[in-house]
Order: sequence, then C-alpha cells, then structure tokens
Amino acid sequence: MPEGPILVAVEVDAGWWRVIESCVKLANIRAEYKIWIHVTNDGNAKENFNRALNDIRKILTMRAETKENFGNFVAFLKTPKDLQMKTIF
Repeated sequence: MPEGPILVAVEVDAGWWRVIESCVKLANIRAEYKIWIHVTNDGNAKENFNRALNDIRKILTMRAETKENFGNFVAFLKTPKDLQMKTIF
C-alpha cells in the first residue's frame, strides 16, 4: 500500500452544534484539503450553518491557524432543497 501525506480530511455532521468537535478534529489532521459538511432538514438550517461558521472562525483564530499551516478548508450545508458552499481558507 502506498504511503504519503493525507490529501483530504472530511467530517460530516447532522447537528450544527457538533462543529466544534469536528473543527478541532480537522485542525489536528494535517491534510491539504479539509471539508466539513452539515447535513440537515431543519427549517433553521441557514441560520445554524452561519452560527457554525462563526464558531469555526473563532476556533481557528484561537488556534492561530492560517491557510499555510491548516490547509484549504471548505464548509458545505446540504438540505433536501439546497446546497451551499463557504470557503474558510
């Protein structure tokens, strides 16, 4: 089996409140690309997604993370009717 760096790390959560644990987990993995996906059918999905994005930014600021040491980071919101993408780094 070939060995090498981790290219992609993905976390998928059904609850926006799990973003803190997922973000810390992703931050501890040195991968070139990191993806967090929030899957929900909640009527407040966009509001909760924006709250989660703010939490992500706070965590990354507290950890003094930059794109250079964190990697590329993208967050997705998936609902039955919508798919949104936000680039963090």
